[in-house]
Amino acid sequence: MKDLGNDNFSVGPEERVRIKTTVDKAPCVVAFQDPPIGGSWENIQTIPPCGQREFKVSRATGSVFSFDVDCDEAIAPGDPDPVAHYTLTFTSMTNTADPPVQKHINVPNGAGPVSRFFTFTVV
Repeated sequence: MKDLGNDNFSVGPEERVRIKTTVDKAPCVVAFQDPPIGGSWENIQTIPPCGQREFKVSRATGSVFSFDVDCDEAIAPGDPDPVAHYTLTFTSMTNTADPPVQKHINVPNGAGPVSRFFTFTVV
């Protein structure tokens, strides 16, 4: 898995990717597009404070797996840092030598949900 920037990735044929989501302020208010474009979610688990899920891309070169993620907040009144800080960690389960990639989504109080669209293209 290679991070190409702007929430775009290149992956190998049939590569499996795990996404672990965390947030610094409970509750975790995140929604993944379901179903994603070009496949399906697998091994969805709730792991506090948020969760993790996996997907496996197609074998066909040029095929795309993509999805939208919406993050929101429920920040307590008077919080001195009124921003929920989400981290999505993408890890290749197929190519374990590839370093994990982290993407950060910050949601200021009252400004959510914040949407991001991720694309994984098979090369």
